[in-house]
Amino acid sequence: MRPLLPTLLPGLAALSLLALAASPAEPEARWWKGNTHTHTLWSDGDALPDVVMAWYRQRDYHFLALTDHNVLQQGDTWFPISERSGSRLRPEQVEAAEADLEVTFEQRAKGEGQDLRLSRLEELRTRFAEPGRFLVLPGEEVTSSWRSPGKDGRGHPIHVNALGLTRPLPPQQGDSVSEVLNRVLDSIADHGAEEQRTMVSHLNHPNFGWGVTWEDMATMRRGRFFELYNGHRSTNDQGAEDRPGCEEMWDLANIRRSLGSDLPLLYGVATDDAHHYSGNPVAAPGRAWIQVRAEKLETDALLAAMQAGDFYASTGVVLDDLQADPEGDIGTLSVTAAPREGEELTIEFWGARRPADGAVPVPELLASGPGPELNYTWTPGHLFVRAKVISNLQHPDPAFEGERQAAWTQPVRTR
Repeated sequence: MRPLLPTLLPGLAALSLLALAASPAEPEARWWKGNTHTHTLWSDGDALPDVVMAWYRQRDYHFLALTDHNVLQQGDTWFPISERSGSRLRPEQVEAAEADLEVTFEQRAKGEGQDLRLSRLEELRTRFAEPGRFLVLPGEEVTSSWRSPGKDGRGHPIHVNALGLTRPLPPQQGDSVSEVLNRVLDSIADHGAEEQRTMVSHLNHPNFGWGVTWEDMATMRRGRFFELYNGHRSTNDQGAEDRPGCEEMWDLANIRRSLGSDLPLLYGVATDDAHHYSGNPVAAPGRAWIQVRAEKLETDALLAAMQAGDFYASTGVVLDDLQADPEGDIGTLSVTAAPREGEELTIEFWGARRPADGAVPVPELLASGPGPELNYTWTPGHLFVRAKVISNLQHPDPAFEGERQAAWTQPVRTR
């Protein structure tokens, strides 16, 4: 099995070949399933962090990041238990969680009611983490915004998830969306350099509140990940009549990055952005995830594999193997899916090529065919290529009407 390592830097293909000669004693890389965007009572979710951890672990996820807004789960935070209408933590929820998880939460009297201390990150690790089975990733949604000037000015939400951090990072300010976005990305990259560890930052739901354009995405200097799929039903992933959807934004930004800068291609993640774990399904868990290929279920190994592009995003489709075999400006992207019973798959290859007339390249469907396995060979003139695998199966809990399950590979630079 050859890791999918796009040719982003000179000699990277040679490095991937060297990896094939690793000692037989080293563990073989495998796929690990996880979600990198969830919320709890630490911010605007409706469930205890322990309940959220248990939900994902019980459904055979391998890793999870709790990414509450502008906070890391550290220190003492007390949340009111109340029977009042609209309360996010009711007595029966606490009783059910204690019974199901066999844990007793710390409580204290406050006025005529009770407060519950939310579990800290280290407590969650102790209760749920298990080597080789389940990893608790530290995470935060760094939640910033920018308001456009003038009487018609409006707010632009700019949310970025930071994975692997050791302390909470504050939101940023600036004179434009791009400036705020890059200041957040800089703060995460600087924190990683200070801690001498791998960290990943991904721009969240760019179309939420129409906050971030593809032109803004094209300027991301020290961050290369964004949510091409967000399971929250209010994030406008599909775009609108006059606005591109997240997939088209991905390709447009990568065309500009390919032609106008030395910036690497953007990688796409799929997440739940789960807020609601019972009742209201607007932002439910289980709608999307990523599969990361790494030798170990450890934070550094997973984040390093993501940085190398060795992962795919999914809303249900399962891939067995991905290979990128570049030979200069000619090469092959190979996709092998693992269809489930009754599933029919279509594999599409998307990318961009330089037009012969010198016009600006546009995103295009390069080729398509039936799965479960298909290859695409690129030739000189291509800028990048990626694959999308579409199932005939409907999504069991769709984020938008008519949604079918799918998977997306990361783009490979082909020049």
